[in-house]
Amino acid sequence: MAMPWETVACILRNVWALLDGWIAVCCLAADELAGLLRSALGSSVALSFLLWLIIA
Repeated sequence: MAMPWETVACILRNVWALLDGWIAVCCLAADELAGLLRSALGSSVALSFLLWLIIA
């Protein structure tokens, strides 16, 4: 049975909104991580905590 075009368009809009939000969150997390890495270069405690988070 064929699916109406309106249903397909609605599903595609929802999937695009989900992917768009996911990409935005990933970019935000990467930016925060980069800032933490830049500031952690002077602090061994922050750097060791960051490494612990990555390894765990």
